[in-house]
Parts: sequence; structure tokens; C-alpha cells
Amino acid sequence: MRSSRLAWSAFELAFRPFMRTRFARIAIGIREPVPADLPVLLVANHCSWWDGFLLRQLQRSILPGGALFTAMLESEVQRLPFFQLLGAIPLDPARPSSMLRLLRDTRRLARADR
Repeated sequence: MRSSRLAWSAFELAFRPFMRTRFARIAIGIREPVPADLPVLLVANHCSWWDGFLLRQLQRSILPGGALFTAMLESEVQRLPFFQLLGAIPLDPARPSSMLRLLRDTRRLARADR
């Protein structure tokens, strides 16, 4: 599991125009500054492919230099392996061990990559 700056640059170049038209009117109200020395957990309340784009925009606003990792269906990660370079962590809802692996990986990433 990794997050590649080169892959993010390519993604941003290709999708920035799309994201600007879709997310042009998002207002982010942060009441307190986000501590730069602590990991940040962003949780969407709905599961759709839009959530990743929205969370990316939020992450870029509040912690622009930080790495972004996101849970993604394992079947989609296998179908679209490029997303692993963007920090996708595979999850199979049919296997409880998959959720445990996700939590373990998330904890490890929080400790390793602030």
C-alpha cells in the first residue's frame, strides 16, 4: 500500500477541470486549525464514487501536504489498480478479516506518515 506523488500529479492534471466544475461551490468551515503533527481521519457519511473526490478536495484544503489514503472495495482496486498508487486500501465487506486489516493498516499509516 502506497501513495505516489507522481500518480497524484497525473490524477490532478486529468481530473482537476472535472473537479472544479463539480465542486466549485464547496465551503469548508473549519473551526480550529488542523494540527500538522497529528494524523487526520476524514469520514464520509455515504458510500459512492463522489465521496473520494469530495474528501480529496477537503484534504487539499485543510492539510495540503499530507498523504491521503482511502478505503475502496477490493474488487474495484483489482479492476483499477491505479487507485493503489493513489492510496486506496482494499476492503471486502464480505470478509470481516478485511475490515481488521483495514484498521491495522490505517493505524500503521497514521503512525508512519503524519
